[in-house]
Amino acid sequence: MAVDRSIMQMPVGGNRQIKDLFLEKPVERITTSMDLDCALAQYKEHKQIIEEYTQQRDERIAQINMWLASVTKEHLQEMERIEGLLREHHERWLQENPKAKTIKRPFGQLKARKSPDKWNYREDDLLRWAKENRPDLVRVKEEPNKQQLKQKTQVKDGWVYTEDGERVEGVMVTPGEIQYKVEVE
Repeated sequence: MAVDRSIMQMPVGGNRQIKDLFLEKPVERITTSMDLDCALAQYKEHKQIIEEYTQQRDERIAQINMWLASVTKEHLQEMERIEGLLREHHERWLQENPKAKTIKRPFGQLKARKSPDKWNYREDDLLRWAKENRPDLVRVKEEPNKQQLKQKTQVKDGWVYTEDGERVEGVMVTPGEIQYKVEVE
């Protein structure tokens, strides 16, 4: 969209502002710096509209969440109270029948399952102890130093070579691509 330079000399009055002139017609092709400015202004305008809708959505979600919390509060409290009663009953049941971990009834079930033990480690202390007392419990991890590899080699046609010209096996380099990004303030 080629914009006539006389636009910049037009008097801006009343409801008409220069910004509006950039937003009047959709940009179809960018061939001049004026086209570029129009495209960026239109991009910015659309971005701001999306941000406004997103903000409205977030406010409505917050309102709905507050409403939901208020109407379900007493129900959740009552469920917690009943859950406590059910747990007490189930604990008594398990004391009498240790193998009966599930109680099936027409309106639901009570299940008791033991979660696995949780092991908490202090890595430094454990490693020190294992090295001194049980080396068979120590695992040594080998891996190439990729950072040093990049510093000490050269890339040619996607292959990696040492200073001596020897090709490094197991690595290829794909050239980075130009990435485009639009930023508006």
